[in-house]
Amino acid sequence: MKKEILLLRFICMFSTATLAESNTTGNVFFNHTTKLGDEGSNLFNMKRAYLTYANEVSDAVSYKMTYDMGSNDGGSAHTAFLKVAMVKWKTGLGNVMIGMQGMNMFKTMENTWGHRFIDKMPMDTYGYSASADLGVGLSRSFGPVSTSALVTNGGGYKKAESDKYKKISLHAVYGESKLNKKDGFNAGVSFSTEPYDVVDENREVISTENTNVMGLFAGY
Repeated sequence: MKKEILLLRFICMFSTATLAESNTTGNVFFNHTTKLGDEGSNLFNMKRAYLTYANEVSDAVSYKMTYDMGSNDGGSAHTAFLKVAMVKWKTGLGNVMIGMQGMNMFKTMENTWGHRFIDKMPMDTYGYSASADLGVGLSRSFGPVSTSALVTNGGGYKKAESDKYKKISLHAVYGESKLNKKDGFNAGVSFSTEPYDVVDENREVISTENTNVMGLFAGY
């Protein structure tokens, strides 16, 4: 009984310390729309909401969880999805990321775009890539050049894996990658490729093709 009490006390103390070092943030995008005319509308709308919990376990290991509330294919406007659930490990080779994580196709471009409160950046607007996916990644900087590589399912964070193929995403940027917070300039490229099966009317596989996406960006 004494050991159980000591263990419970240790768990409580550890939980308190973990919460004390953690960081919880939120981000909400909402708007007001008025349509003129006899059949017009006048409404407030919450387009997106994010709740993020992050914590540094040690100097080398940290984790992050983000819930995303938005619309889904079923028509619901306020559905919560687990968008990020990742562990980052700082090593001599670079930062290793494991779990559900933001796609490298997105982050720097979104920071360079800098006007998310007005509208999403083009790659997100036209659905060229999911903004988060489940897999593993490696990021590393070489002076002013930041690089990253990801191997993910390819379906995004709202869908389960549906085939045997994996998506490979590569990203490189020269200069300041956070222009939404710091002054400077950057130029970079993002590229992804993912195989898929081409089937006939009988659902028989007749060939395998690739979906390739490339994005070029620059900002100051």
